[in-house]
Amino acid sequence: MVMIAAIQMRSARTPAENLGPLQDMVRAAARDGARYVQTPEMTGAIERDRAAMRAQLTTPENDVIVQTAAALAAELGITLHIGSTAVLAGNGQIANRGFVFGPDGGQLATYDKLHMFDVEAGGVKDLALIELETETAAMRARLRDLDALASSQSAENSSLRDQLREHAEEVIRLRESLEHRDADLEELRETVLELDGSASDKGEALEKVQRELAKLQQENNIARQQLSGETSSRRELERTLYQKEEALAEALDLAN
Repeated sequence: MVMIAAIQMRSARTPAENLGPLQDMVRAAARDGARYVQTPEMTGAIERDRAAMRAQLTTPENDVIVQTAAALAAELGITLHIGSTAVLAGNGQIANRGFVFGPDGGQLATYDKLHMFDVEAGGVKDLALIELETETAAMRARLRDLDALASSQSAENSSLRDQLREHAEEVIRLRESLEHRDADLEELRETVLELDGSASDKGEALEKVQRELAKLQQENNIARQQLSGETSSRRELERTLYQKEEALAEALDLAN
């Protein structure tokens, strides 16, 4: 059986003020046998003044609550779940982020809490608004990225379609050329048959026609190889275009 402890803090307005109580309560829970310790939301600080809150925040790598929690988990050999603490996110916005640290002090998981609506307390907008603004800014940035991706994919797909049309035209040209060559080849074969059945004094003409026949056969083989190559390239382009269009459709679905 694993003992779980829930820490009930009265978070003050700065991380420095909350650091001592956090350490004392977590150590006390571990001494009592708890192997999983949970702290409340906003363990680090509760400050309703947005400017004051932002001024004291830093990234998780430099946050005293986050780093102390990791060290405590390793020191006590427990799993420590910080319900949440305010930190600066990678986009410069504020995140109300939860952290879970394992018995070795390693970070197991994080989660940014989101509010689907605004909240006011005592006429002052609290961190719910900050979280909402953060998420809205992140969503707008994501939409901008998706719009850019859609534009890029659309341009690439247009280029691929142009290449596909060029390959299709080349395939048609090669097929027509091959048909003409096959007709010429058949005509030469008939000439060879006629000369082969004629008098021996036509031997020189027969030899010349046979040389032309061999040359034409060689050219036709080359033309067939080119046609095969163009067909393979066209199929590869069609596959690539299909994949790009799938990616574009997915990006547009996410943007919507």
